[in-house]
Amino acid sequence: MGILFRAASVFRPGDGEILGVAWDGRIVSAAILRAAADGGVAASVCMEEAAPDLPSGLAAVSRAVRAGGARMPARALLLCPEVHVAVLRLPVDPGRPLPPRQMRELLKWELEPYIAAGGDRGGRVACGWAAMDEKPSDGKWRWVAAGISEAHRRRFTESFAAIGIRLLALYPLVGCACACLNGSAGASCAVFEYRGDRLCYARFSGDRIASLRWVAVGRAPDDPVRSCLDLFEPEAERVWLAGRWPDAGAVARALEAELGRPCSPFPGSGRLMSGGATATGGTYDLMGAAAHLLGRSARGNIAFVPARDPEPPVWKSVPFLIGAAATVLAAVTAATAVRLDRKADSMAEVIAANGLLRGRNAEIGRLDAKIAEIERCISSLRTALPRRQQTAPILLRTLRDCCPEEIIIKRLAWTESGGIAIHGWGLTARAVQAFKIELQDRLPGLILDDARQPVRKECGWAGLEGYSFEIRLTPAAGAGDRRDSP
Repeated sequence: MGILFRAASVFRPGDGEILGVAWDGRIVSAAILRAAADGGVAASVCMEEAAPDLPSGLAAVSRAVRAGGARMPARALLLCPEVHVAVLRLPVDPGRPLPPRQMRELLKWELEPYIAAGGDRGGRVACGWAAMDEKPSDGKWRWVAAGISEAHRRRFTESFAAIGIRLLALYPLVGCACACLNGSAGASCAVFEYRGDRLCYARFSGDRIASLRWVAVGRAPDDPVRSCLDLFEPEAERVWLAGRWPDAGAVARALEAELGRPCSPFPGSGRLMSGGATATGGTYDLMGAAAHLLGRSARGNIAFVPARDPEPPVWKSVPFLIGAAATVLAAVTAATAVRLDRKADSMAEVIAANGLLRGRNAEIGRLDAKIAEIERCISSLRTALPRRQQTAPILLRTLRDCCPEEIIIKRLAWTESGGIAIHGWGLTARAVQAFKIELQDRLPGLILDDARQPVRKECGWAGLEGYSFEIRLTPAAGAGDRRDSP
């Protein structure tokens, strides 16, 4: 098979060791992974253990690694079912992508229904993406998008930090094994990767991924087989199984009988090395994710969610601006003093220097004004942020309690006047009006108006016809000190 489009990683962690962890809600799997000399990934200290939650699973991993005489890596990646994945068609050319902030906003809107279907309703969504190597016929390119609720991302990051490890990336529970598919897979094949209640289907055609889907399946013995039969496409000449199947042999025999195609264990690349614990054969998911993160994978289109969003450019930070202004001020003052010393012998030159000094003083005054403005902004933030931190939870709880199924909240934003703007979409105008009335009743400390933006017809998610609306909430007079109102 040829080389597929490689999703660009925002990380370049180098060739050091990394801890790979997969947790499906019942069992934690882990391996210490590193870049191998042959260009692939090698795994050692592989282990599995029952774990009702991730912190207890990480504690078991830490004990097993140290008991085997190995050293825990300082960085980690995590595969978990809380990361939801979808293949989206977007009018965004991978050769000319949107700025990261705009791309995140676009994908959050598309991913919210998937995350809500997984039980994570409300709250912020953290996301990542990768383009698929395909020229569109309709002006829309295929993108693989991954998303997780911000609450889950923060909780998992803190769990790793509690044992002294920095979490770098969160990957979907299934779908990563394809990143280490070796050359014996064949030119036209299908890969089914299963674990827990998640199934990923990928169909390869020549040097590209022709189909890619993720589904949730039941835990009955025959549910995974039925899902595979529903997803299979007849273009595939053979079938490979990856992941952790309850009975991989029985599944392979059932699929061979139903599909009339040979079905075998996954032909992955990568090396297993013993390292204090018994090495397991189902580590291709962790090895694939590590190969992707370390830049060692040329196969598969994997999207992951970074454990933290990229920091803003240094030159945009307030400390940098203050430091730069102080540096310029010192440089201007020193330059002016030297120039005056050199030209003190001539009255004309002294007069000219005085004029230059006045110009420099004016420049210094402008810099002082900018510094004062920055300090005012900092002071304003110190006042506004605590109030917003108090307001936000109350508002979110209220929206959770009074928002009906016909209403979708698209965006919340703080206004320059200190109020809150709510942008949303409703299935009917009646539902929108009822939502406004319920919201006003529950928030007596705020004044609600439509921001001079009437309810208007607009197609929403999945092309449904409905109505978009905008609501402005501003504090009522005398409500600023109430603890039960924003």
